[in-house]
Amino acid sequence: METSKEEQNPWLHPLAVVRGRKDKEWLQTMFYDASTNRCITKSLPEMRNKVICSSPYGWLVTKDVDSNDYSLFHLESKMNIKLPPVQPQQRFCFLSSPPTDPDCRVVFYDESVDNNNVLICKPGDDKFAIQQMERQIGQYAVHQGTSYSWVTLEMSLDRIEFVDSQIQLTTILTIEHNHLPDIFQSKRYLVGSQSHDHDHDLYLLEKIYFGFFTEFSTFRVNRMDFARNQWTRVRSIGEVAIFGFQ
Repeated sequence: METSKEEQNPWLHPLAVVRGRKDKEWLQTMFYDASTNRCITKSLPEMRNKVICSSPYGWLVTKDVDSNDYSLFHLESKMNIKLPPVQPQQRFCFLSSPPTDPDCRVVFYDESVDNNNVLICKPGDDKFAIQQMERQIGQYAVHQGTSYSWVTLEMSLDRIEFVDSQIQLTTILTIEHNHLPDIFQSKRYLVGSQSHDHDHDLYLLEKIYFGFFTEFSTFRVNRMDFARNQWTRVRSIGEVAIFGFQ
């Protein structure tokens, strides 16, 4: 019996993690493949007792629910890189580049306005360095290998750069807070691609509600036009799949 290339290697396309089921021996993890509209269930002993914090560049940033240890795990190669203790605990994580890049930085941060501490290390370091940011890092996304941050409170798009192992934020643009009628409210999500091999766009997804976030109305998608330095409304995203979560 022959198997397809996708069945032999299900990690050829970006996959959404649907859910995990913990049993006595391992964690059954279910992935959704938008390219084939099917779910793939894998038994991954390496994922036992692990929760996924983020999934940059095909790597999973995992946290052990018992020990609170963090690791970088690659689904295809099964490579696992242990990270230093994350203290204090932070809610979000991103990588500046794949861990195989010698200039890769692992960054943990929190979107809270009361916590501008950022933890930074290189894979293989035995501890994180702490940087006190003057401004907060918001939602994170990658476009053509460059990292960006969207801060809803400031309605600003910032470029993230590393200068002498320190994070530097440069504001690209800001937009007005309220460009909707008073009866509507919206939440915004920065959506990018963390692939260096494809020329994907950078999107700002708006989830629009009636009233004060009480009744969902519609989605609106904006594409970043870097030539004009502005967000441009798009009516169709073609073959692009945007995954969102609550």
